[in-house]
Amino acid sequence: MIAQDSAKFWLPKLQLHSDPWIRSMVPQTALTDYSEELLEPSLRGEHTDEYNRLYYAVEGIIKLAFQLPVFIRTDITSAKHVGKHAYRVNDINEDLNAALLETLNHSHKKTYNGKMKASAILIRQWVDVAADRTAFGGLPIGKEWRVFADQRGTQCFHTYWPDEALKGHMDDGQPPTEIDPNDWPRYWPRTDVLDAADYAAKAMGQLKWSIDFAEDKAGKIWLLDMATAANSYHWPSCKYSGLDNGAGI
Repeated sequence: MIAQDSAKFWLPKLQLHSDPWIRSMVPQTALTDYSEELLEPSLRGEHTDEYNRLYYAVEGIIKLAFQLPVFIRTDITSAKHVGKHAYRVNDINEDLNAALLETLNHSHKKTYNGKMKASAILIRQWVDVAADRTAFGGLPIGKEWRVFADQRGTQCFHTYWPDEALKGHMDDGQPPTEIDPNDWPRYWPRTDVLDAADYAAKAMGQLKWSIDFAEDKAGKIWLLDMATAANSYHWPSCKYSGLDNGAGI
C-alpha cells in the first residue's frame, strides 16, 4: 500500500485530474522506484547494483523527457536545506551523481526512525521561483504558500517559510524578512491558489492536506507538493495549529 504522503499517491491524481487547469499547475514530473534496503550500502560508500540501476534510470529519464536543469528529491522529502548540489542538476555528467547521493542520504537520515520510507526518486522541471533573497546556499526564498484543505474546502493558509526555519541560514547573512501573515495583500495568496488547493484536496478523496504553491519569475503559479495535514508544519500562530501540527517542514 502506498503511503498517502508519498508523491506516488498524490502526484498521479493531480497529473490525471479531470480539470486541465489543475493539470497545468503541476510541473513536468517523473518518478522512478528504488529499494532503500538494497541501497543502504551505497549510502556508506559501498558499491551496489541497486544504485547503478537507479542512477542510469534517472539519467535515462532526464535525457529522454526533460530539459536541464532539473530538480530532484524523493517521493517523501527533499534535500533543499542542504544546498544546490543536493537537488539541482545542471549537467548530468557533473551533477547527477552528487545530487542523487545527497538526496538519498538526506532522505534516509530524515526518515530513519519514521514509519514512512522513501521509495522513489522524483525528477521535476526546474521552477525559477520569484525571489529577492536566497538561503541554504542558493535556494530562492520567494512567493510560496502552504494551504490546508479537506473535502469541504480550504481551511487556512500560510507563507511557506516561517522565520525560525530561516534564521542563521540566509545567504546574505542578514535576518530573514519579517513576515506578518495578516499583511494583505503582500503575503496573502491569490484566490486561484485557494481554489486550486480546494480542487487538489478533493481529488485525494479523503483526509485533510497541505498543498504547497510557488510563483515563478513570469508570474505563473505552480503546485509543487502535497502531504497529509497531520505530517505538515503549521504556523504556531494559526488557530488550527494544535489540531494539525505534525512533523515539520
